[in-house]
Amino acid sequence: MSFFNRHFLDFSHLTKDDIYFLFNKAENFAGPKALEAGSLKKSVGLLFLEASTRTICSFELAAQDCGYIPLKFDVESSSLKKGESILDTLLTLKAMDVSAFVVRHGLNISLRELSKSISIPMINAGEGVSGHPTQALLDSFTILKNKKQIQGEKVLIIGDVKYSRVAQSNLDLLTMLGAEVAYCGPEALLPNNSQKRFKTLEEGMAWASVLMALRPQLERHTGPIFEEIKKDFVKKYSLNKDRLSRWKPDGLILHPGPFIREQEITSDVLQDSRCKIWEQVNNGRLIRRALLALILGDL
Repeated sequence: MSFFNRHFLDFSHLTKDDIYFLFNKAENFAGPKALEAGSLKKSVGLLFLEASTRTICSFELAAQDCGYIPLKFDVESSSLKKGESILDTLLTLKAMDVSAFVVRHGLNISLRELSKSISIPMINAGEGVSGHPTQALLDSFTILKNKKQIQGEKVLIIGDVKYSRVAQSNLDLLTMLGAEVAYCGPEALLPNNSQKRFKTLEEGMAWASVLMALRPQLERHTGPIFEEIKKDFVKKYSLNKDRLSRWKPDGLILHPGPFIREQEITSDVLQDSRCKIWEQVNNGRLIRRALLALILGDL
């Protein structure tokens, strides 16, 4: 499959070979030198209708690395506030010769449906609770760089799994790449599916080679779910120094961010040599750099 001029919304149209092809390009494209840009630079529209730090900044830097012009979209001062639809906003920017869109939203809309009316590539930068595929790419890339493999690794996703779009995309991609995935968290925060799960964090850690902590997705809860279990969450599900002292010395600790210190992960864990959270952030820039360049035909 060629990434060129294609939408990137999920992993349904990709194979394992496609993913490793992208990883290889990201690894080889790790230097600071930008791609050669033509006399008419390509522009990348960054439409983030929901708050973001890591994703939007890494996409902006990635676009600049490639010699593209990142066009950041300010929702609060846009015509969306006047009633313009998201589709018409995209079509307006397309008419200005924007070359690709990177879109994040938490609304009840479908990027797949929008993409049917947009003839230029669209990249999913986080869609409701359904998926965040570029985050899953950088998570798997981080596992590969540290463990030298993904096949056979046992990844435990901990915490608010049900309301996490990151968890869904990681399940899809890690399963494709041959890893085992299991969940651990309060029952009310786990999806109603047949995925392997552990009742206690201690049992899950004994099984896992990779731990992925998630923050509580408070902005996506439809009721006071987390308030009911908050008093026991830290005690039962937080990654802390004591728990990590008894865990595998060659294990890997991940978190997609943002994290809430002293809740799902404690400050001392951030200093643990097995914790690769800051490496994940840097890998996000590499992965998104390679993805943009492949889609726009410059790599």
